[in-house]
Amino acid sequence: MKITKIISEKPGLSESKAKEVWDAFEKFGSYGFNKSHAVAYTAISYQAMYLKTHHPAAFFAAALTIQDDEKHRAVVKDALARGVIVMPPDINLSTDRIEIVELKDGRAALYAPFSAVKGCSEKGSLAIMRARERVGGKFESRAQFKEAIEARLCNIRVQEALEAVGAFASIEPGSEPAMAESRRKAQSELMGSLIIDAVKVSRPFEMNPKRQAEVSMLMEELRKEVGVGEDLVTPHIGVSPKIMIILDTANGNDIRTGIFMENGYEDFKAKMLVNGDLRMSEVYVTGVIKQDKKLPLPRDAENTYIEFMKKELELVKPTYVLTCGRLSASLFNDKTKATDLVGRKEYFGAMDLTVFYGFNPGILHFRPEEGEKLELIMEDIKEALS
Repeated sequence: MKITKIISEKPGLSESKAKEVWDAFEKFGSYGFNKSHAVAYTAISYQAMYLKTHHPAAFFAAALTIQDDEKHRAVVKDALARGVIVMPPDINLSTDRIEIVELKDGRAALYAPFSAVKGCSEKGSLAIMRARERVGGKFESRAQFKEAIEARLCNIRVQEALEAVGAFASIEPGSEPAMAESRRKAQSELMGSLIIDAVKVSRPFEMNPKRQAEVSMLMEELRKEVGVGEDLVTPHIGVSPKIMIILDTANGNDIRTGIFMENGYEDFKAKMLVNGDLRMSEVYVTGVIKQDKKLPLPRDAENTYIEFMKKELELVKPTYVLTCGRLSASLFNDKTKATDLVGRKEYFGAMDLTVFYGFNPGILHFRPEEGEKLELIMEDIKEALS
């Protein structure tokens, strides 16, 4: 709607100011709620806040039940901050839904359902519950479980997965506790976003002269393959790298220096130092597309760059990786949108590698508010490296 005519003016309110005020009203009208709509949302918000404040365990159990997997990490982190812990399934406490249990120390625990473990279906969960009822409501030993369970619904592979995450810890004397550090890898692989602690990789990130020479040889091979010659941007290799940072492509600073992140990236580096306690001497920085992104890529060059990035990963063998964009994220997870992965982390057992998903550092220039997300990611990395 446009004002066609100002029919009157008041002292202090000129025609131009009146138009400015009306424009503001008009823009608000495109997203403003009417009173009944606003009241309805306010009532729901108030009820949720009351539940979260006075009954946090019930609130977080409901939130984890209705929220998508992508949002679980934030919910679990919020729950921990309020004294509610999320546990892997327990063979005697878990069911086909999240169960709230008060621990001996007074804290509330949310026990994950059996189906939270990869491979365990709803039918498998119900089979465990039926078997438990048949033995009087509680398993006394692993042997009793094996005898009572319907193997066709809860097969050996499922049982092994449950064992790995600690579901049988409470009935196996001498077994590692369910929340033991030694179980973290299996839990991260088998329970996904319900496990927010990064897996601490036991092996070192080794970057010795021999491996550096092999990286140089790989770059020479890539130069010839894509035909960019001296325009190829090469990795920044810190003296004692602790983590590999993978960018999607080179920016202007990278092109000028010929090395990834040698100059520029000031906002990103500040977060890396302050929140991640990482210096450039402690990072290995590379990129998927190792040339000027403004130049047209030769035919099939993107696929070539991706294949060589995979070779670089195999050669360098990093223990931790931070991805910074769509292409770099797709090296590890090509089934989920890159934007939905931001802030998540995954452990890959085959590579003995933990991946932290970030975003393109260039975003910080246009949307400084995204810096808060990067700060949280860097803090997670710092905790994993400590």
